[in-house]
Amino acid sequence: MRLLTHGRRLAAIIVVAFAVVLAMVAWNHLAGPWASVSSSDMRRVLLNAIAISHPEYHVAFDQISDEQLTVPADGGNIPIKISPLSPWPVGGFPIPVMTTLELRADGSIGLLNASGNGRVPEALKRITSGPSGFPEDVDDKAVVADLDGAILVQAVITLKSPLTEQTIRGFTPNAIDTIFVGERSREPIIAWPNGTCESRGITGCSEQTTTPLVHQFQKWVSQLGAEDDALLSRVGLGAQDLRERAAGGLAWGYIVSLHPAELRSLAADSRVAGCTLVGVELDT
Repeated sequence: MRLLTHGRRLAAIIVVAFAVVLAMVAWNHLAGPWASVSSSDMRRVLLNAIAISHPEYHVAFDQISDEQLTVPADGGNIPIKISPLSPWPVGGFPIPVMTTLELRADGSIGLLNASGNGRVPEALKRITSGPSGFPEDVDDKAVVADLDGAILVQAVITLKSPLTEQTIRGFTPNAIDTIFVGERSREPIIAWPNGTCESRGITGCSEQTTTPLVHQFQKWVSQLGAEDDALLSRVGLGAQDLRERAAGGLAWGYIVSLHPAELRSLAADSRVAGCTLVGVELDT
């Protein structure tokens, strides 16, 4: 009888222990680092944060559904569409390809599994902190002078002093691909790309193609709450820094795609400090 009672107690202990383990696994799954991140948070906060931190990519917001942005509590690979930044006519961006965003179980984020335009970060590194540790005016005007034909040239335009986007648009002959918000020497670089508010999960701004990019950035920042700070920090951004840049409303440079003659004229403008080539393609 004693052996039977002992056996039952042992079995009960095993069952309870097993139940505790299952409960802990279930709790870890439900309370994982991504448990509180909704698909709207993924679009409005995380994808925008990734896009402005990586000017070498173009994130195809309008081709990413909310279902694709559903986040498992313990992380996983989220499919998104992305393309390397390259010269594009007014008609649209290059065709994006499907890749994955790795959301790790420890709460960190893996690099995008895609190849961006490596010339963009290289140029920005020289422009914002040259070999001496200070910004330098990188200038490819001599190269631009020799370019001709039916091609589009994409370049980073550096300004002598920060300007409003309205002023920049006044002397730039084509739509701006990406605009750099804040001061030139301030890190990290914040690069707001061309696109619409709706696809980015931002409310309250016009969807016209002429909507200023800086205005979109300001709207986005105004809609960030204290609960978004942790998500921003996962990609190395700080809400207070973003608010300060948004309050300034100025840009120190931008990326634009132009024909050679247009780029030569822009590079000669008295407000332009430098012109750095990052891409050349046939204008089809």
